[in-house]
Amino acid sequence: MTVVLLHPFPLDARLWHEVSALLGRDDLVIPNLLGCGGRDVSSEPPSMAALARDVWAQIDGHPSRVGERHRDDALRPAGAVFGDAFGGV
Repeated sequence: MTVVLLHPFPLDARLWHEVSALLGRDDLVIPNLLGCGGRDVSSEPPSMAALARDVWAQIDGHPSRVGERHRDDALRPAGAVFGDAFGGV
């Protein structure tokens, strides 16, 4: 099961590096969102849909998912955890 850790704005994927080291999973995807972590902003207007498409592209390109591709009709998240940028969950 692929696990995706998203960082809040204006931080970047470095937020999760200690957590990823502790988890030691090969199927972690920790993307830098558009405009963060040295990434350029999208050419399309900012929206949640644009961010979601970009995150999916990064998930699909992750080495743990080579040969797989998501299907919109097969999206079944196993769960979600929401936390704040200051370490609270």
